[in-house]
Amino acid sequence: MNHQDLRVLMAPPDDWKDRKAHVEGHVAVVRRADWTVVGAKSLTGRDLAGPRVPAPRQDHREAARQEVARLVSPRTRRHHSNGTHT
Repeated sequence: MNHQDLRVLMAPPDDWKDRKAHVEGHVAVVRRADWTVVGAKSLTGRDLAGPRVPAPRQDHREAARQEVARLVSPRTRRHHSNGTHT
């Protein structure tokens, strides 16, 4: 791969019906000579067509649980340099 290639890994379009979709995906390599001039929404279905390949999804549930717990835990009061509390 180089600065002209964009590798795209996509979930199968029927991933809610297809059990293998959780461990497989479609991969395409899109090449453009200059990505700085590529317009928004200019990639076509032909650009994104690619074979189905092994692509197991990582399980981020524990990291998500930890982040949610961190966000909902009571904040500790902090002192600002001007003497006020938050």
